[in-house]
Amino acid sequence: MALLQFRPITLGDRETIFPIIYRDDKAICDLSFTNLYGWSERYETSWTLYEKEVLIIRFRSPLRSHPVFLLPYCTQKALWVQAINTLIAYSESEGFPLICMGVTEGCAQSVEESFSQDFQFFWDENYADYIYLRERLVSLSGKKLQSKRNHINKFKKLYPHYEYRPFTADQRELYKEFSDEWAGSNTDRDGVIEENRMIHRILDASDELQLLGGALFLGNRIVALTLGSPINHNTFDVHVEKADTNIEGAYTMINNEFAKRIPEHYIYINREEDLGITGLRFAKESYQPEHRLYKGTALLRRHVTK
Repeated sequence: MALLQFRPITLGDRETIFPIIYRDDKAICDLSFTNLYGWSERYETSWTLYEKEVLIIRFRSPLRSHPVFLLPYCTQKALWVQAINTLIAYSESEGFPLICMGVTEGCAQSVEESFSQDFQFFWDENYADYIYLRERLVSLSGKKLQSKRNHINKFKKLYPHYEYRPFTADQRELYKEFSDEWAGSNTDRDGVIEENRMIHRILDASDELQLLGGALFLGNRIVALTLGSPINHNTFDVHVEKADTNIEGAYTMINNEFAKRIPEHYIYINREEDLGITGLRFAKESYQPEHRLYKGTALLRRHVTK
């Protein structure tokens, strides 16, 4: 059995990886090519194709001293099973336990059907993705979203001359400056520095990544911005959303303005995880998600003691 050969993710790999994910229904934010590339320096992300069909992503978790993987990705079940068996052999040859992350509940069921009780699963709701209907984030209809409509009305009343400007490449430096300012005022939050580096990285590659985004301007000053890109054919991912909290209603306004401009064939919007941050969880739940997409970790039982 030939060993798997992994290589670091580059912008040029989008041509191969993005279409594989785009044509299917798996919608975890971890599979967004923008996220894979944007966080690749932080997590030493690399990839390979097994039998030219099965996408396998490898990365370095801050919690582990060895590589971990996203669950191999393929729509052909027999080939997918072969890839997992090959990954088991690969991890054992390299001397570390096999740990696969980003395992949805449906994927866990498929693993159990194919591998019986060989794998143990762990679930952490802090890493569940929040999935919304795009149309509902546009209309904000219904009693439960009345407060969001109130925030928007208040914003428009306080700042009647605001402008929403779609992102263009010549705005990169403005976006970076705002992100830097936001990071500088939120140093108490874990991961802010790493996130800011990721934002700079995807902005520098905005053309290649085909990023969509926009910003709220008061005069020539950005007070909120957002950036996103598709995960698959029906789900759009919001990678970045930042606002000046001194501007009342700015977060609600940028959310709504951007949702209006996401192409209509994307039925769902993935607004990613809350990471267990209380304020972030409250904000994401307040938009009434269609569902939360739970993602677990699969560990090969015979590797538990390794």
